[in-house]
Amino acid sequence: MILDKLNSCMMEKGFRKIKVNVENICVYFKDMEQEIYLLTVYEASTGQEFTQEQFRYIQSQIYNNFNKPDKIVHFLTIIYTDNMEKVREMSGMDSNVWYLDNRNKRLIIYENHRDEFLGLQKEIDNILYGTTPDNEASGDKENYYHDVRRGHSGRGEEYTQYQYNQERTYERRTKGNGSIFTVTNLLILINGLVFFIMEIRGSTHDLYYMLDKGALYWPAMEFSHEYYRFFTYMFLHFGIDHLVNNMLVLFFIGDKLEKIVGKAKYLCIYFISGLLAGMASLGYNMVKNNYVVSAGASGAIFGVVGAMAFIVLINKGRIKDISSRQMVVFVLLSLYGGLTSQGIDNAAHIGGLLSGAILAAVLYRMHKRKFERG
Repeated sequence: MILDKLNSCMMEKGFRKIKVNVENICVYFKDMEQEIYLLTVYEASTGQEFTQEQFRYIQSQIYNNFNKPDKIVHFLTIIYTDNMEKVREMSGMDSNVWYLDNRNKRLIIYENHRDEFLGLQKEIDNILYGTTPDNEASGDKENYYHDVRRGHSGRGEEYTQYQYNQERTYERRTKGNGSIFTVTNLLILINGLVFFIMEIRGSTHDLYYMLDKGALYWPAMEFSHEYYRFFTYMFLHFGIDHLVNNMLVLFFIGDKLEKIVGKAKYLCIYFISGLLAGMASLGYNMVKNNYVVSAGASGAIFGVVGAMAFIVLINKGRIKDISSRQMVVFVLLSLYGGLTSQGIDNAAHIGGLLSGAILAAVLYRMHKRKFERG
């Protein structure tokens, strides 16, 4: 049977098999030094074994059990079926899915879906055909997944309607430019829209205008209890330069952190760091009796930087496109720039940086304990 051979193949490749409480599902994983390869195999002969909602829930639960801030998770799902139409409805637009079409004895990988997983394509070809097929020797058993992925003429044409170009739901590292629909891009868009609206209605260089619109000011919070300012101040900026500088850092560092920790944890780090940075600023200025108006996303962004620094350091610098030295230099230069400039809320920057690093450490420890409990 194909699935038995696939099971033997995964064992030979050094994967471990995990028992799950759901019938017709097998989970395999291989824990490497900096990466985890995670494979889920569904046996869905009729395509009606799971609803789309059940499939998404199971996928997210499996992924979250292996999601670690210090490792890259490569997640792939294989669905074994006799009914391609039904399983396509079940799996939706998940780009980390391959299909084993038992009826026609072929592996189907659609365009923009992950196309590499430790050489598993060739292994499956060998299972299906007895040897790795090629266009000359295989006859009817041609290398089918190349037709579907690349849109060649022939048998692949009937499936071109299913070619999707969307964000990978569970894969933390994308190829090429990736999807534009990220939390980081959404935050940048919101900050830009808020600034645009603020500029239309007034001047973002006017302290009283900014104070009226929700900037951080400790007397307003101590005497008027306007605690909403802990949230609103993160979306206000003093001029276009302030906005652009913050959004550039968020784009480059935030995008990397989001791919590593996932959207939910990324949002937690961002907003909690922003909140704690605001508290640090408030406390410092109250103690110093400084009547200053503060605004900007830099506290939250420094939290993102702090979290990224923790992850890079715990990985001993082995994160793609960024090293420990680069991260340390970036942090030091950012802090130095703030300390040597006027009108910079350094308390918020330092508070955000420390908050982000601590939050990343806490999330890492929580996940580690959960993973060790099984």
